[in-house]
Amino acid sequence: MLESFDPAYVTLFAELGERVSDAGLIEGLPPGGTFELRSVNGREYWYHRAYNRATGKDTVRYVGPATAALSARIERHRGLQPDIRGRRQLVSTLKRAGFPAPDTFTGEVIAAMARAGLFRLRASLVGTVAYQSYSALLGVRLPVTAMRTEDVDLAQFHGVAVGIGEAAEPLLETLREVDATFAPVPSLKSPVLSSALRNARGYRVELLTPHQGAEERGDDLVPLPSIPGLGAQPLRFLDFLLYGEVLTVVLHGPGIAVNVPAPERYAVHKLIVATRRSGAGRLKAAKDVAQAASLIQAMVETRQTDLLRDAWDDAWSRGPHWRQALTRGRARLEPAVEAMLTATLGESAPA
Repeated sequence: MLESFDPAYVTLFAELGERVSDAGLIEGLPPGGTFELRSVNGREYWYHRAYNRATGKDTVRYVGPATAALSARIERHRGLQPDIRGRRQLVSTLKRAGFPAPDTFTGEVIAAMARAGLFRLRASLVGTVAYQSYSALLGVRLPVTAMRTEDVDLAQFHGVAVGIGEAAEPLLETLREVDATFAPVPSLKSPVLSSALRNARGYRVELLTPHQGAEERGDDLVPLPSIPGLGAQPLRFLDFLLYGEVLTVVLHGPGIAVNVPAPERYAVHKLIVATRRSGAGRLKAAKDVAQAASLIQAMVETRQTDLLRDAWDDAWSRGPHWRQALTRGRARLEPAVEAMLTATLGESAPA
């Protein structure tokens, strides 16, 4: 069995999440102003309007979907405090308790993305940096060996990027505040766009988006209006991963509010992508399966099998290519974990 964190520390992490979200309405938006509720395609979203003295015009910024939590936070926003010192203390306490945290450089890269406004504009961390966050969300110690990384992957739906109607600060300029050697990686898929940034020691930041359109155009980089100056690499199956992202906190500095895929979708997605790697990618495939296995075990042991089953059923219902990948990925699991998955799925999908 996976080791559980002391419930007191899980409660502290939840408290940190509340404080970081509160601070986002202070640190991430201009002072003063008013919040506005807007309806877009039948859904409601919060925006913030403030007067900009430099331009003599109002500035309108996207805040987020009108969830009950965000709406309540906006109701009391005038009494919120940033509390940077208190948040730093909570982060230190949780790290000492064994909660996973990124290395210092990765933490600074994620902090730069947050300053640029990417997470406010609903971009999500994916890949190993997202996996690191699931220990705190699930309250269990996931294997550290599956957490090592030398890159950060960021993903966003194209429709979200267009619909928000706002752009983040230029990501390359923001990352150069962390390391001046960051530069675009030339792409054979576009003469003018790059979907990756890399520093002198090879650390990469890559932008991804779900595949759209005809198969023959699948490799073309996609401009995202919310991330100016860069393109995103379209990937199949990524839409499944990004649906219903969750908000969490990366344990760096005073805590960084980020979006990550739901852990049950991450687990199922990793089983799928593991089957699509070949050649040099086989090492990554082994890591994919290890991460999926850890999350399946964690969700079973924390009694969240309904969520895991629903995610599997969603993927299974998407067609024969999905079912083939799921079946092949499932076969790569260790017998004990595959038995857990079988017990979870019951009759919902054939073995």
